[in-house]
Amino acid sequence: MKGTDLATTRLFLGTAEWTETLEFYRDQTPRGIMATAGGAGIILHRESMIKIGSDLGCQYVLLPLLSGMLGNVTPAGAMADKTWTFDRSSYAVSNPTLDAFTFEFVHSDGTTNHVALAMHYAMCTRLKVSIAKGGPAKWDSDWFGRATKVETLTAAITAQANHDVSLLPSEVWKVSIDTSYANALTMNTQIVGVIVSAEMEWNFGTKGITTLDGRADLDFIEHKTETMSGTVKLVMELDAVSAAYIVNWRANTLQYISIKGVGVALGGTFYSAQFTAACRYVGNFGFSEDGENVLVALDLEMFYDTTAAKMTSAIIVNDLAAMANI
Repeated sequence: MKGTDLATTRLFLGTAEWTETLEFYRDQTPRGIMATAGGAGIILHRESMIKIGSDLGCQYVLLPLLSGMLGNVTPAGAMADKTWTFDRSSYAVSNPTLDAFTFEFVHSDGTTNHVALAMHYAMCTRLKVSIAKGGPAKWDSDWFGRATKVETLTAAITAQANHDVSLLPSEVWKVSIDTSYANALTMNTQIVGVIVSAEMEWNFGTKGITTLDGRADLDFIEHKTETMSGTVKLVMELDAVSAAYIVNWRANTLQYISIKGVGVALGGTFYSAQFTAACRYVGNFGFSEDGENVLVALDLEMFYDTTAAKMTSAIIVNDLAAMANI
């Protein structure tokens, strides 16, 4: 929660890399000595950063979506399945509603917690979704938060139930490339038999604001959100289907891309995740080889489509009526 230090309530299943940052200042005014001066100096600013990632399922990925794309989302659905829709109603709003979380981090030998840290007011700045044939789909993300605190960790927290059930292996994903945002949302033109990998990455543009507010912790008081941007990369086996997109690249044709993974049954539907973006080509396409197959890589960037009044969105279907604080 923004501005309030809360305890965590769920164990995160994935990878985590914590960085505690201090900005030091040492006065280097000449003092008549031929050596580094300034003593211990002072600390100007404190902040925390963490990189987290996990296998791509339909639960923990809510964290970066709620904190980066759109917060305060209430899922729809009266049955076991709950549909979470992340779609900013307006890109003219400078500070869209976003959620903040608490992270706790521990290094232990099984008996003693040698490092036990907490980060409050954590906000996501970047999310990347990666799907490639022959392996699990993945997501990873970057976060920042207020000054790292040494705290007693919340005891006896457990992982999110049904995490493993909600996972979406790469083979259940499909890609649609369409001529409008509306068609992409319905997966109107699925590309069959050629896509070997797909990546979507969002930079949410969120950062902390430091002002003169007398904060003893020397950290930010609140956050602001600047321009959001994003990229898409598709790698395809080269054939008549994928060659058509090289033609589109040459013609500078706008593309509306949606990637969707559908898992096991849940309530009246299925666990699923769908990410959609309005895209335009950037850079050059490149060829590579995979055994006897020739691959072509297409790079695109997300843009704001005035017809749909959207740039990007996400729809997650899972069994959660609310997302617990990490």
